[in-house]
Amino acid sequence: MASAVVVSTRACEGRLWSEKEMRENASLSGNATRVKVEHLSPSDARGSGDASGVDVVDFLPAAEETERHHHQSSYHLSSSSSPTQSKSHKKVVIKNPCGIAFVYGTLKKGFGNYWLMQDLLKDGHVEYIGSARTKQPYPLVCGPFAVPFLLDMPSNGWCVKGELYKVDAKAQEILDEKEGTTVGHYVRKPLVLTDVVFDRDFVSSPADDDWYRKGEGEGEGGGEVLAEAYFAHNSITQGLAKASATQFIEAFTEAQARHYIVRKDRPKNRTFLEHVRLWIHERTREKRQP
Repeated sequence: MASAVVVSTRACEGRLWSEKEMRENASLSGNATRVKVEHLSPSDARGSGDASGVDVVDFLPAAEETERHHHQSSYHLSSSSSPTQSKSHKKVVIKNPCGIAFVYGTLKKGFGNYWLMQDLLKDGHVEYIGSARTKQPYPLVCGPFAVPFLLDMPSNGWCVKGELYKVDAKAQEILDEKEGTTVGHYVRKPLVLTDVVFDRDFVSSPADDDWYRKGEGEGEGGGEVLAEAYFAHNSITQGLAKASATQFIEAFTEAQARHYIVRKDRPKNRTFLEHVRLWIHERTREKRQP
């Protein structure tokens, strides 16, 4: 459950586009699209080998040919009608992802649901950036089954620690479904992150200015990241805060994870929201008793 965030900067369809489609999209949407064109040899037709050369191409709206914009997305494009044809062709790759994900719970490395991030990493849908913490304090609580919830009550709690990923449209769809955004579990909302520590393998690009702002006089790892978090749904936020009292945590750690119960092992007699509301009721009743 909860622990991921996504910011969308443009519509992403998670499929192969041709250069013609990219130009048409730029003209119709009024948005520029910057892509990286990798020249591949026949043996690299599926992207498994090294590119023999790289160009950067901007597809600009007709009315804005002199203005450049950076847009986030991470699906692959192909200018070839057949990616398996024998002659050399160009594989066009959108330079940036659709969003930035802040992982603060069971999706972090080494925790119960990290397998999902591993699958997305393996399939090229996410890219690990590094670690960060929220600029503002937020309450981070553990509800029933030790499921972590970030509460949209800024200036309370701690500056929460977590991990950052670039995320494409497919990953965004999967994370939205996992976090139950359509059934009242979590709501995706914006937030600002700071104290960024970039992974040594992360390679930045000029387009990262869309989501990263470096402060003056700050060294590597400074600045702020613009992202979104999956906060607890509004219908359960106040209840979770009351039930947790002041037992807010700075980070979801092994101390909490050892009590985490995966979804398949939870009682099936109630929905997840029913379990949450029952947990809130029992915890608040205990606090009222002398």
